[in-house]
Amino acid sequence: MTPILEPRPVRLSSPADLVGAIPSFVGFHPAESLVMVGLHGPRSRNGAALRADLPDPAFRHEFVADLVDRIAREDPDAVVAVCFTEQADSDGRLPEAGLIDQLLDQLDQRGIAWLELLLVRDGRWFSYTCFKPCCPADGTPLPDSPSSEVTELEARRALSGAAVLPDRDALAKSIAGPVALRLVALRQLFDETAARLPERMLDDGLEQVRSQALGLARGMLERFVSEGCRLDDADAVHVLLCLQDKWLRDRMIAWSVDTDLREFLAFLTALAQRAVDEHAAPICTVLATVAYQDGQGALAAVALERALRHDPEYEMALILDTLLSNHIHPREIRTMAVRARRVLEAPVTGNEQQAA
Repeated sequence: MTPILEPRPVRLSSPADLVGAIPSFVGFHPAESLVMVGLHGPRSRNGAALRADLPDPAFRHEFVADLVDRIAREDPDAVVAVCFTEQADSDGRLPEAGLIDQLLDQLDQRGIAWLELLLVRDGRWFSYTCFKPCCPADGTPLPDSPSSEVTELEARRALSGAAVLPDRDALAKSIAGPVALRLVALRQLFDETAARLPERMLDDGLEQVRSQALGLARGMLERFVSEGCRLDDADAVHVLLCLQDKWLRDRMIAWSVDTDLREFLAFLTALAQRAVDEHAAPICTVLATVAYQDGQGALAAVALERALRHDPEYEMALILDTLLSNHIHPREIRTMAVRARRVLEAPVTGNEQQAA
């Protein structure tokens, strides 16, 4: 077996580097947002990156308390926070200075240190806490071109199939379903395939149909990785319909335990892009589960939004949404996937599979 080598750490040595790296951390370029990154160990390695829309001033206290509670669950040694906004100064202070004051208070109460508290506005970065010549009051222009360190982060993300997108809307669109003529063609394919499935189940039995669908999906994933991200629409539609079966859906989630997550996410995204809305909830829930395990909370969130928008009662999506709202750590989701695989791969009788 070829060992998987950890890439060398990328050292971010300036506020401009930190600002430039944040889109790689969250998956898109934030706007009117607060981003907080947990840091760990003597070398301040980055951990969880949390992004949230800036709140109404009336709800700042609750907003800050929730954000600090979430980052505290990561047990960081320190944090950095960056506010992205185009708001003007207010009463001689930087925009959202009141929010940063409350953030400082909450971090102090939790005993969490901070290294940088920055503002990004109109192509410049400002410091909320440093008033020395290194941090001028009128801000410091962000570089026209990213540093070599930021470029390396962007390249690593691109090579893994997870490009940095312009904004959150673009992230949501990246997993949206087909439109226009593509939608018409795929909906017809869904209807034709769905009409054949009941007869196949009567002829072959549930266990055989499940086994064939699972094998088809595994073969699709292998070809997707080896043949340049290609998918056959007919195969994709068959798998998407079969994911209505909870046992099959959970088996696919369990693949995350021993599959390259970035390759798997690219495959799941391609499936989600082929799912008409009425059949989107299962694949979007699988996508959200795997994305969260990979630390891509923003992708998980937009996938769940699509799932619940088109099937508000889809139980697995509701459960996962609750877990994420309660700030469960990604490793807990992975632990659940490990346990699920152990259960799902255990020998069962046909009657037990029916009950699943």
